[in-house]
Amino acid sequence: MNLFIELIHNISLLFALTFVYSLIIPRANQLNSLTKNILQGTAFGCFGVLALASAIPVADGFIVDGRYVIVVITSVFAGGIPTLIAAIMMIIYRFILGGAGAVPAAAAMTVAVAISLLSYRQRKQSSSHHHLGSFLILGMIIAAQSLLWIALLGGKGSLQIVGAIAPPLLILTPVGTVLLGSLLNYQQQQFKMSDALRESEERYRVVVTSLNEGIILQSAKGDVRTSNPAAEVVLGLTADQIEGREPAPPKWEALHPDGSPFLREDHASMVALRTGQPQSNIIMGIHKVDGTLTWISVHSKPLFAKGSKTPYAALTTFMDITEVRKAQEKLRQERDLLRTLIDSTPDYIFLKDADGRFILTNTAHARAAGNINPHDLIGKTAFDVFLPELATQFHEDDQKIMQSGEALINAERETVDAQGNRKFVLTTKIPWRDKDGQILGLVGISRDVTERKQLESQTAMLSAEKERVRVLHRFITDMSHDFRTPLSIINSSTYLLRRITDAAKRDEKLKSIEEQSDRMLKLLDDLLEMGRLDETDFKYQFTKEVINTLVQTIANDFQAAATLKHQTLTFVPDPDLPITQIDALRFSRAVIHLVQNAINYTPANGTITLHTFREDEVAALSVTDTGIGIDEEDLTHIFERFYRADGARNNSTGGSGLGLPIVKKIIEAHDGSINVESIVNKGSTFTIKLPMSANEPEKTI
Repeated sequence: MNLFIELIHNISLLFALTFVYSLIIPRANQLNSLTKNILQGTAFGCFGVLALASAIPVADGFIVDGRYVIVVITSVFAGGIPTLIAAIMMIIYRFILGGAGAVPAAAAMTVAVAISLLSYRQRKQSSSHHHLGSFLILGMIIAAQSLLWIALLGGKGSLQIVGAIAPPLLILTPVGTVLLGSLLNYQQQQFKMSDALRESEERYRVVVTSLNEGIILQSAKGDVRTSNPAAEVVLGLTADQIEGREPAPPKWEALHPDGSPFLREDHASMVALRTGQPQSNIIMGIHKVDGTLTWISVHSKPLFAKGSKTPYAALTTFMDITEVRKAQEKLRQERDLLRTLIDSTPDYIFLKDADGRFILTNTAHARAAGNINPHDLIGKTAFDVFLPELATQFHEDDQKIMQSGEALINAERETVDAQGNRKFVLTTKIPWRDKDGQILGLVGISRDVTERKQLESQTAMLSAEKERVRVLHRFITDMSHDFRTPLSIINSSTYLLRRITDAAKRDEKLKSIEEQSDRMLKLLDDLLEMGRLDETDFKYQFTKEVINTLVQTIANDFQAAATLKHQTLTFVPDPDLPITQIDALRFSRAVIHLVQNAINYTPANGTITLHTFREDEVAALSVTDTGIGIDEEDLTHIFERFYRADGARNNSTGGSGLGLPIVKKIIEAHDGSINVESIVNKGSTFTIKLPMSANEPEKTI
């Protein structure tokens, strides 16, 4: 019974080691490695000495104690250096105690240290942990080898001593190792968990204190338990004021966005605690002590214990959004200003997406699209608000822009307003791209130019009317002169005929009367021909003709007139000139006018040359003379009606001023052109060019 009590006493002493260990380790972890090892080795060595001091005497000079348990525990939980220190202390003290068992005890202690450190190293390399079984086995091995050393070095009666020592040693060492190892292992795990928790709390504390967002934790009653520095900055209060240890300044006030007071029961945290529902993006204004107004966005989340439906706390976060609200307000003002500008402009402004849907429009465009509200036009396409033919045109323009990526600038388009009135607009459409250059849609601006076009039309009509008045005035002036001169000659010749008895002179006067009559008839013929050509329903009769044949006939007809004036008239045809679709009568009439003019304005001994030739896909005819030529300032006017150069005006054979305008009108009706080159006193060349493509068999000009 006494032995059993002594064993319990020794085991209790070993348990005391766990308490001391729990006190030493937290402080030892703050020391450097060497100091920590010395401290741990000394502490474990002291417990070993105490174990030896309270040892159980078994035989003369032989004792049983917990020193081997301490060696194993020291090696497992402290490592090599503390184990050696503790072992040396215990060996020294064992020799101080003396007795026959000192030498076997020293040898057993040395082997126990080696076995324990070997086990420690193996476990460390394999990263495994000691468990109850390993502690038990290690304790039994240590106890067994101790008995072996007693048997070898115990002297006479060693076997009887082994028999006496074995029971308590084999109980104390394995059991003590298992119990003490389990307790210290548990403590070590608690230390690690405590350190991990402390590190985690430190990390969270650093995160919370470094956040720009304010954080407040409130209890279920609404009392503030903790806050971070950002909360003090955002709210303009100290931590004591936030957490209720000091009252808030009287001037500090919380407001709703509409300016009304923000009552405590309306705070996001109080609502979250009361309803159990999270509160998000609650806008609150804070009138700080310095008079500044700060706007914050508040989020509050209720916290629940496991299985509870009632929150035990609320975590509230908030951030300063004053600058954001200022930016939003500025953006709203700019948006309103832009909206006012685009709605007040008379131009049509719109924005379309890639599918042709309107996503922005101004008032002018919405009215033009159907006299509707701009908001009602959003999401619709041109086919929803315009006539099909107009919508098709707009859609085709849009597709070309979005496919090519090229803008449409000032394109004139026809549309109708809400009342169905015909309108003309100048439209500019530009691709709308994102930051990567992808086309999202288009921006369009259209300007109503209906009144301008009407004004331009009226201006053109007025200019045409002025031109007609000018032409009429010239016609009246020239015709009065052209008709008066022949009439005067006819009157004077008639008067003289009554008094002349000489037959030769009478014939001369009769010839003069005939010439002037012919001249008047030619003037009237030109007027009538121009009038017929001006009729809107006048029809040209196009047939396939050989131009060379027509021109040859005209040249033959004028040979006598040229010979009479001692002129040389020549026709040089191009034999490869193809058959061409022309109105033979009108075309011949045009060529006759040109040849007649050449004869009239070419002096005696001059030459007149008609030449046909082919130029690419054009059939050409030139009439060249060596006559008086045309002054440069008159060249730009000779195709105007009733215009005559001074040389023609003074020429007694001058025409009506309608010959060249008649030629031009006929040639243009053939889709051709006529131009002139002339040098004064050297001659002129008129060139007619006609396309070889067949004209319509009947054409109305």
